[in-house]
Amino acid sequence: MASSVGRLIPLVQDCFSTQRPSACEQALLQSEALQQRAADQDRYPCQSMVLGVQAEVVMVQLQAGRGKLAYETLNAVRQRCRGL
Repeated sequence: MASSVGRLIPLVQDCFSTQRPSACEQALLQSEALQQRAADQDRYPCQSMVLGVQAEVVMVQLQAGRGKLAYETLNAVRQRCRGL
């Protein structure tokens, strides 16, 4: 399953805003695909930020989300993973 930043961002935003289990699951699946692509292309700063977003999604699933701080991590993915 190929993933891109453009596909990942709305899924993560949906997870953060609705906290729906299905939205968060889709965000995790897409983020895993993206972080693997980043690793394959030696885009390690991107990969690290995607791993951070995965942690944010898991925190939402555990009902321990970090609110606005989670969006900062998502913005870092947008910047570090541009073009991926």
